[in-house]
Amino acid sequence: MRLDLTTQITQNPNYIAYLREFPSWHLELNRYPENYATFIENYKVERKITFPDKIEKISLLLTMMEMMM
Repeated sequence: MRLDLTTQITQNPNYIAYLREFPSWHLELNRYPENYATFIENYKVERKITFPDKIEKISLLLTMMEMMM
């Protein structure tokens, strides 16, 4: 894997854990380092940390608070 990709991935321990769960990405990034943005996008979708997921989580919390009151 390219050195710049390796340093970017090792700076975030969550990316390392994701690579361990999905080793096919390691192979993909070795062969096609330009797919790093796709790797990050898939990571966010898989971990549910995209913007729409955050909005949905806030909406659910607000609904729950409404029901409590």
